[in-house]
Amino acid sequence: MNPRDRDGLPFIKNIYYLQALTEMHIYLKTEHEFTPGEVNDLLMFADPLSVARHCWEENEDKYCLRISSLIDQLHLQDLYPPVDFDLPEKPSLRERLDMAKQQIQSERPSHERGKGNRGGDAR
Repeated sequence: MNPRDRDGLPFIKNIYYLQALTEMHIYLKTEHEFTPGEVNDLLMFADPLSVARHCWEENEDKYCLRISSLIDQLHLQDLYPPVDFDLPEKPSLRERLDMAKQQIQSERPSHERGKGNRGGDAR
């Protein structure tokens, strides 16, 4: 979503969208009592606040917001992208130590690299 039009001025609809997200955040933070299922369902989405806002807008029960059932009923998993669980693999401790050793060796001046002398001059 680009928040600015061609003239560089914010779109009014984007301001209202941000206001709606803010109101949703305040409601969820201060009033809504989450069930563990709702938390799990919302955290499956890349933008859980937008999903909760969508549920709020479609909710017909004025006394209760049932997020999990609305997600299923409205097929929101088809409308909103899921969380990307492809986390980069961390190198093992051995690999990190080897990389650090190689970096240190590459940073040493070339006249010191060839010397295998650790304990001083053996003359």
